[in-house]
Amino acid sequence: MSFTSCEPVNDPENPGTIVPPDPGLDPEPNPDPEPDIDPIKPHPSSITFSEIIEKGSGNYEVKSAVVVAAGSFNFVVTDGTAYMLLYDPDKTISLGDELSLDGEVKEFNGVPEWNKPSMELVSSDRKFNYTEPEEITEAFIRSQASKATITYGKAVGTKNGYKVSVGAEVLYTYSNIAVPDGDVTIYGYTIGYAPKYDNVNFVITKYVPSEIVDPDPEPDPDPEPNPDPDPNPGPSSNRYSWAELPLMYDEDNNGVHDNDSNIYYATHFTDLKSPSGGDARNYTVCFSGEHHCPIWVAAPRHSMYQNKGTNRTNAYKVDPKIPSDVQYHSKTTGGGCNKGHMLGSAERLASRKTNEQVFYYTNIAPQLQSGFNTGGGGWNTLEEYVDGQVCSDTLYIVVGCYFEKFTDGYGNTVSPKTISFGGRNDVDMPTMFYYALLRTKKGNTKKSLKNCSASEMKCAAFVRSHTNDLKGQKVTSREMMSISDLEKITGIKYFENVPNAPKTSFSASEWGL
Repeated sequence: MSFTSCEPVNDPENPGTIVPPDPGLDPEPNPDPEPDIDPIKPHPSSITFSEIIEKGSGNYEVKSAVVVAAGSFNFVVTDGTAYMLLYDPDKTISLGDELSLDGEVKEFNGVPEWNKPSMELVSSDRKFNYTEPEEITEAFIRSQASKATITYGKAVGTKNGYKVSVGAEVLYTYSNIAVPDGDVTIYGYTIGYAPKYDNVNFVITKYVPSEIVDPDPEPDPDPEPNPDPDPNPGPSSNRYSWAELPLMYDEDNNGVHDNDSNIYYATHFTDLKSPSGGDARNYTVCFSGEHHCPIWVAAPRHSMYQNKGTNRTNAYKVDPKIPSDVQYHSKTTGGGCNKGHMLGSAERLASRKTNEQVFYYTNIAPQLQSGFNTGGGGWNTLEEYVDGQVCSDTLYIVVGCYFEKFTDGYGNTVSPKTISFGGRNDVDMPTMFYYALLRTKKGNTKKSLKNCSASEMKCAAFVRSHTNDLKGQKVTSREMMSISDLEKITGIKYFENVPNAPKTSFSASEWGL
């Protein structure tokens, strides 16, 4: 038996983005509770949902129903007697809308569903209480109940959604909620058991990681509380405590380096949801107004970001958080280079907004097109190697550019050069690109890096000169160095939020080299 989502099965390339209403199924204590909310009741002069479910397919008119869960095309509505699916491909309704419905109810995956009915808005922002959820069990499934539910299981990301193992059963949903790989508690609605398909239709409204500290990125936008700050914190003013961030100098949080007005910072958030319900972070960029290039881009790498929810957008545009006059003026190329993403498009396919953000000009550097940023090119080969280091505990990366004369471990020397690129003629072409990587050794510890000892983590830098001569060059230990040695070259302090990070040494064998 399996559970399936209520998204249309013939539209797998448009997985549903459930809008989690933070239902408060497990609320915090509230010494001053809100006044009781009027329960949803059926209109006295129309047929009830319970009666429709009993009768089956046909045309019906209901004068009052409230939207209690929202997906991309499917919604859950109730009149107080039962829950039903409502299919609205035009997405004209929202959570909390009270509607009158008139139209066809037909079978979808074995259960009745309102199929594109005529709808009139009776009221909006209707307040409602969520039903106390029941745990999904074999008996519950066979009861064909349509009610709020809770289940526990292990989530594994797939191309179009998430599979959640619940004992011997599997729940499958086309949800774009950022469900982490690992043990989770899932809240939502079942809309009836479908004997024909031996499954249960399910809409997720909320999930909570179970015994997961940080197997995924820790995307909450608020820094960790610090009731007793160091009276002399030094120059660091990292607004966020994420593991991937280098040391930043922006005490007033205005997005400009405190000591160099030509260096800019910006952090971008996705429309994916973090375990706490906030918007998950996408990446942070440090951009040079002098070189008109990114200095570094820091980001978490995890399957939650690349489970396919969209296609490559090619949405090239100016980063709205950094002054446009220091960025590229257009997506044109030049100097023998093409547009090289620091954080790649394929690494951010979970939603359209997530992918669009990696096409900001601040995430792009000129990269040589014939032997560096091309199939089998020096940079592409390193990117593929890094892809293989992504793990359920999260791989934390910094992708960076260097602009001084540089010789790599293969003996390739590159000198600074200014080119025409992106519609301007003053772009400094990087002489070297690098990856700084940090993760747990095992990859599945379910521990925050801040709770790990140095022996439980591994970090290293992979450095390649910006040259076409590296085409076909496999990744080897010759391009590796410790994070401390990279810091001496670039002058940047990496992974400053992880005090135990083993930055002074590395083991090539731990990285499979």
